[in-house]
Amino acid sequence: MILVPIPKKLLERRCATGCRTATPRPLTLGKLGYLIRHAIRAGPCAMPSKDRFLNRLRKKAKKGMRGWPVATIAFYGPNLSQATKVAVGIVPSETAEPREMRDWKVEHGDVRADPTIAQEILDFIESHSVLSVVMTDGIIGCPHQEGVDYAGEWCPVCEFWRGRDRFTGQRIH
Repeated sequence: MILVPIPKKLLERRCATGCRTATPRPLTLGKLGYLIRHAIRAGPCAMPSKDRFLNRLRKKAKKGMRGWPVATIAFYGPNLSQATKVAVGIVPSETAEPREMRDWKVEHGDVRADPTIAQEILDFIESHSVLSVVMTDGIIGCPHQEGVDYAGEWCPVCEFWRGRDRFTGQRIH
């Protein structure tokens, strides 16, 4: 057995999933290889994975109806593959209108890939003591608001959505 000195910094870290990589005894080359592979797979220790917050939102949505208030989450974008806006509404009871609405936008990229926005959404939802989350599977329309950002039936900026059903993305005949 070959013993390899390991820096104390490496021994005291935890990975993103919370697994302990620390050990009080010397490591063999086999164990060292495992730790290196685990660190590469899990990313830097103590750093949350980029998808962690969005996965938490999806998990909350999968739990189904657990009571009121309910948070509604909808994604909007210039086409079916890029979401540039997410809107979250808080509905306090079955017969009430949304009490509070908030949206987040990105100029470039996809709002669904931004861990900062996902964390802000989670904080917003938790600050309203939400019991249930309803989230769209995909993008449900143009990120611009009719009557606010443009006048008329179709957005002049998002040509993709002209003549399309916003929920399916299919052309309306």
